[in-house]
Amino acid sequence: MIVAHLGEIGGDPNPDGRADSFTFGGEERRINPDFSELDIIDFMEKAQQVDENDPKAVTMVKDLFRGLVHADDFDGFWAACKKTHQTAESMVKIYSDVLAAMSDRPSKPPSDSSDGRRTTGTTSKEDSYLVVLDQLEGRPDLQAVAVRHQEQRQA
Repeated sequence: MIVAHLGEIGGDPNPDGRADSFTFGGEERRINPDFSELDIIDFMEKAQQVDENDPKAVTMVKDLFRGLVHADDFDGFWAACKKTHQTAESMVKIYSDVLAAMSDRPSKPPSDSSDGRRTTGTTSKEDSYLVVLDQLEGRPDLQAVAVRHQEQRQA
């Protein structure tokens, strides 16, 4: 059997080294440079393993932000959240707003060539998204995160 080496697959999603940030509580907060959509997948996996009455469920929102906000900025960010009396629901909105802003910017400059023919968007929801919602049944807080993430992906 002949096996060919295909080389490096994927690559750096942020090749120009730009550090994303957002403003909250009047201060700029940097995004964790290691943050990716895979952190959201990890979060969803953990959420499936924690019962809504488990005390660990409350700390999951904080863990979600620990993955998103740069470690050096996290304590100041969390203090600002407490100072402004954020709720778990408002924190989910902040999270999805940051994700929306991150996904709204182009990842690379537009090319000089034509994009070609336009395609119409898919009108049905992804099966994986529906599976996540089913698995999070009884956890409206976590379902809200999944719904907002799906809306951002479709936008």
